[in-house]
Amino acid sequence: MKRVVEIFCLTILLTAVICVGSVSGQSNTNDVGYLLEDLVLGEDGMILTPSIQVGDKLFDNWQLGPNIIVGPDSLNRTAFNLGAIIVTGNDSNPLNPGLIFNPGNELTIQQDNAGTVLGQLNFQFDVTVVDPGYQWVDNQLAATFDQGGPGILGNDRSAHVHEQLFTDSSATTPLFTDSDKDIHFINDDDTGVQLSPSELLNFPTGFTSGTVLKDITLETHSELESVGITEFTQYFSQTPPPSGTPEPSTFILAVLGLLSLGMIGRRRRRRR
Repeated sequence: MKRVVEIFCLTILLTAVICVGSVSGQSNTNDVGYLLEDLVLGEDGMILTPSIQVGDKLFDNWQLGPNIIVGPDSLNRTAFNLGAIIVTGNDSNPLNPGLIFNPGNELTIQQDNAGTVLGQLNFQFDVTVVDPGYQWVDNQLAATFDQGGPGILGNDRSAHVHEQLFTDSSATTPLFTDSDKDIHFINDDDTGVQLSPSELLNFPTGFTSGTVLKDITLETHSELESVGITEFTQYFSQTPPPSGTPEPSTFILAVLGLLSLGMIGRRRRRRR
């Protein structure tokens, strides 16, 4: 009987240690890269699209927006292969979880003939704070742009990543006033190079959910010239937990664990 009591006490102690440890930090629950095609259309033909959880941020309800080109067509509009764009979660900083979009060479266009080449893609996803102790307080967007070609026939080309934040997936009500961001690369014959590779938007207050709408536009007017985006990232900073005080249930388990240690120690002393 005494042995049974000791095993019971050790079980309570182990449970308390696990519960207390679980509130000390958060980890990435999905560090596997997803194809953007699977996220917006459903993986392997499933109706429900996958979600990505990074730390306490859940990114789900991925959808294609209205401004997506399904060409190529007579207007030299380029269609992007969504199956070549990889989306991966990054939780290297628990207070600044985010997403990495790696398009390889997919988000690159080149003008082979006279005229204009245009590529456009937009999509949206919901952001939800899983842990009620946190709030979403800012949003940082950054991209690496690239250009190529001989540079002797003109430099009229541009790449933009424009972003809007909304209260929900209907994308009708802005999350707050002036919640738009635009990072870009512009190489213009008249004004030269204009580069804005990143932008940080601080929120007027904390939020627990919202919808992100991205609009990517690439355009070149110069023969043999190319422009593209080699990578873009997005991070969602959050407030830390209000305190390190554990939940009441966790506190009770911790107390029971300490009492169990005391009981075990007292029984062993009695045996001596």
